[in-house]
Amino acid sequence: HFYKRYTMRLTCVRLSRNLAKLLDEVGAKKLEQYSKFNPSPVSISHFLEFGRSASTDHSYLFMRKEIPVRLANMMKELELLPTELQQQPNCCLTQDFYVQSFQDILRYENAPNTPSVRDEFTKCLQTIRLRHKDVVPTMAEAVMMMKSQHSRQDLAKTGVESCIQYFLDRLYMSRISIHMLINQHTIIYGDEAPISPIHVGSIDPYCDVPMIVEDAFSNAAFLCDQHYLQSPELDLEVVNAEDKTETVQTVYVPAHLYHILFELFKNALRATVEAHEDAELPPVRVLVVKSRNDVSIKISDQGGGIPRYETQELFNYLYSTAPTPVVSTGGAGSAPMAGLGYGLPLSRLYARYFHGDIILSSFDGFGTDATLYLRALAREASEVLPVFNQMSKQLYSKPKPMVADWTDPSSNLSQHFNKACLVRANCGDPSSSEWHKKEEEESSV
Repeated sequence: HFYKRYTMRLTCVRLSRNLAKLLDEVGAKKLEQYSKFNPSPVSISHFLEFGRSASTDHSYLFMRKEIPVRLANMMKELELLPTELQQQPNCCLTQDFYVQSFQDILRYENAPNTPSVRDEFTKCLQTIRLRHKDVVPTMAEAVMMMKSQHSRQDLAKTGVESCIQYFLDRLYMSRISIHMLINQHTIIYGDEAPISPIHVGSIDPYCDVPMIVEDAFSNAAFLCDQHYLQSPELDLEVVNAEDKTETVQTVYVPAHLYHILFELFKNALRATVEAHEDAELPPVRVLVVKSRNDVSIKISDQGGGIPRYETQELFNYLYSTAPTPVVSTGGAGSAPMAGLGYGLPLSRLYARYFHGDIILSSFDGFGTDATLYLRALAREASEVLPVFNQMSKQLYSKPKPMVADWTDPSSNLSQHFNKACLVRANCGDPSSSEWHKKEEEESSV
């Protein structure tokens, strides 16, 4: 075989912030090298064009450079996590996943571009995808264990809470993007069959939005019936402002759209049933609108609403309105997802992945409107990816004390941090499609 198999050293007993120490000398140098490159965001239109016209060898050459860049960028951030989280065994396990996957992909860095090597490479990508399948519940359990050992007040006071929120958004967005790249390659050039013959990889060029709305609602209602023995009806309205029809199609990943809508419907149905236990259930109203620029989906329930001060908390990984589940000791992937508070944050990441978003507008005492925005133009729906650089690195250091310049300190400090996170999380160039080197990082002031 053209490569040598390396052995990874697990670190769950004694933690080390430097993941390069888990690699051999060559691997450690490669980690530093690849972490200095920005990930190259790909638009949906580029995914379509590439999937329809590019050859297997072109995809192989791109993937063997892009995947290690995305892995290396995240590995550098995994080194900077707060001690409170790094002490958790499942966090160590996640770090080891990334180290092993980085080693696996490096075997093909200078491998020959032959059919047999490309077949081996495709199998390697499938192995990496399978290894990272349970990263979300694995890290969820690590966070839960940390919460059980430290009070939320202490985590907020020391800056750990905001740091973890920032990190998890970036970790999960990076994971979404890597899975997207791997799915496109393995479906188009491997032996995995697409869901439909018209799909290009996992992308549907004619994604029927109302049909996915009805499918997601039906499955959410089934769960609601099982738990509450009743569920609201769906009241669906479709408006196509472009061609004045009652159908809305767009270029999108159906699995992503279903994931988002299913989570929003679960919340809407649960709130509605609990707010009207002994009365007739009002319907959940859904409005789907397509314009030249956007596809907008508004889900309106009469579930009593949410106090305004809690609205932003709904996107916090350390917050949940459901009872906190018991942390099991069954190992990686054994943590239950219900009650972890991951539904809405993850759904918003899937929406933002291609420059969409989720906006909540609650009317406390009545109900909540959840609006999902998607880009209607495939060329504008480009990946939003985390970039490791000096600015992102600063957010993992302990926060400097700030003097409030408002009578309510939270109205200043929280908004400042949220805006800083938004700017820094989007500091990459979304229009760039080339693998390019970062500018030399300036020393922090």
